[in-house]
Amino acid sequence: MKKIFLFSIVLCLILLSSCKGEGFELCIQDNVEYNINRKKKIGFIGQQYWDCDLDNASLHIADEVDGCKITSFGGYYGIGSKDYFAIYLAYLTPNISFPDKDELPKECETIEIPFTIYLNKYLEYVQFCGQPKEYFIYNDSPNTAYYLSYYFICPEENATFYSNNGKLYYKSNDTLVKEFYDEE
Repeated sequence: MKKIFLFSIVLCLILLSSCKGEGFELCIQDNVEYNINRKKKIGFIGQQYWDCDLDNASLHIADEVDGCKITSFGGYYGIGSKDYFAIYLAYLTPNISFPDKDELPKECETIEIPFTIYLNKYLEYVQFCGQPKEYFIYNDSPNTAYYLSYYFICPEENATFYSNNGKLYYKSNDTLVKEFYDEE
């Protein structure tokens, strides 16, 4: 009897968790991962893999991917698995090393790189954002380490967010979208 009860609970949990990500499929466009649901005509932005090119530190979030409006930073896919929005450094980039903060040389200068994110007009939610503070050093300049920060540009047509001096705010209450900012 206990086994049947336990099996029923596990089955219910599996069914409930699978509802969150029902019907999402991965689409990669311009080196950016989007998960879309063709039935509901919506999607979310997952990750971008950036090659550490300082002249190309930006992301233009698509309005739509395959006819699905991109409405969220991060979301659920599969049987309820989380997919975080983040800019990831492309670790296979030649001539660049990726030290942890405590591995930086003592005489190393750190430089913040504002990574510009151009929002679309449909974004409404921040489901999951997981941006680690990662450093990278060009091997031919070992005394300079770079790290990313977000710089947002938001279209006026976006009903949920606005940007001011590169910071992202909610229109409803003028509060900062805290998920994108390091609290160090």
